[in-house]
Amino acid sequence: MYKQSLFSTFDFVILPLYLLVIYIIANRKKNKLIENKPEYKYYSKALFARIFSGIFFCIFYVYYYGGGDTTAYFIGGKAMYYLFYKSWGFFSYAMLYGNKGGVVGYFFDYSQGVPPSYMMDDSQTFFVIRFITPFVFLALKSYVITSVFMAWFGFSGIWKLFLVFRHYFPKCERQLAFSILFFPSVLFWGSGIMKDTITLSSVGWYTYAVFMIFFEKKKIIKHIIVLVIAVFLIISTKPFIVIALMPGSMVWLLSSRIKNIKNKVIRLFITPLLIISFLIIGSSIMSSLSSSMGQYSTLDNILKTAAITQQDLLRVEAYGTNSYNIGTFEPTLAGVTPKIPAALLAGLFRPFLWDSANIVMLISGTENTILLLLVFYCFFRVGIFKFFSIIFGDPLLLFSILFSIFFAFTVGLASANFGALVRYKIPLLPFFVATLFVTLNKTQEAYKLKKAEKEAEKV
Repeated sequence: MYKQSLFSTFDFVILPLYLLVIYIIANRKKNKLIENKPEYKYYSKALFARIFSGIFFCIFYVYYYGGGDTTAYFIGGKAMYYLFYKSWGFFSYAMLYGNKGGVVGYFFDYSQGVPPSYMMDDSQTFFVIRFITPFVFLALKSYVITSVFMAWFGFSGIWKLFLVFRHYFPKCERQLAFSILFFPSVLFWGSGIMKDTITLSSVGWYTYAVFMIFFEKKKIIKHIIVLVIAVFLIISTKPFIVIALMPGSMVWLLSSRIKNIKNKVIRLFITPLLIISFLIIGSSIMSSLSSSMGQYSTLDNILKTAAITQQDLLRVEAYGTNSYNIGTFEPTLAGVTPKIPAALLAGLFRPFLWDSANIVMLISGTENTILLLLVFYCFFRVGIFKFFSIIFGDPLLLFSILFSIFFAFTVGLASANFGALVRYKIPLLPFFVATLFVTLNKTQEAYKLKKAEKEAEKV
């Protein structure tokens, strides 16, 4: 009965029509731009890879897990759909203010459905319901087609991220396409009706907006608006991601400014001033955002939240035994410092193959094993010191690796449950994997250049 309420014959009759319209729109955009921007050859393929992943995600959650947050979000969005026709005033209040005052539960007609109470009581989960509500209208209340629109939105940000990396590293285009557009776990977990799709896309839009404002200096007002919206979406769903982004962002901007100073003497005098300036700016930004960050507004609150979340996700009665435990920690800097290696290892490479307790974890474990082998190969092929030399010599790579490390530490420290971990970590994967491939490519290009120079000397 539950499955029938989420899927109907009508959904799959009209689904091809929606896909056809999307294909026409995507293909028209690709054909318009591909002559001057050859990277658009990936556009339609990457979009539909994400859309079909989104369709598979929603079906998989219903028939394998028997439902979950993704179905609960949709049920909430559908309830909002009916609320629109019941009362425009109630609908507007819920869309604009969420469950402010704890009154939204009284707005709904329970015979037509109501968002789950645990989602209404949490501002971040209720925000997802509010976010997908326009998609529910466009999808004519179809769960599978709402998932298609969500996947389309998810693709928009990840495509922008690809464009940024491709701009800097055009010789690494194929590897970047795989790392950012087609990486399996990012495709699957970043395409459904979940917070993760919103945050992943928003991180992509954030990176693109920073690139356009501070480096390309094009359509600055437009991209400031994009940046503000991206930060708003992240804060509304997973505020800790903003904290993980800030250090790398500041270093990205700072290192690029320093790199542009050609005179070594001037660089020596200017660098300390730039560092102090960026520290002040970063501190001011975080201070201005603190009122919106909730439990992530201060370092003490962040560490307390991480400790509480970790212990909550270790509860067997609620989340099962599919978990890992890096040990309890005091919510202080001194308390979490010894946990850094274990948290980073978990955030980047777990679950391992031997952690796998079901088919989903087995697939994730296989992917993580390949990723770990890629890291070892990169260190062997490039050399550890050369690897970090390449990264520190390139502002975008430095941003990518810093974001990856901060984010991996955060999710590795607090997640505790493998089911949560494989979803939470997806925003870092495009950055981390792209960085590995770029360093390999740069090493290969340097080797070819040196070889060509030697051959030229012989002639």
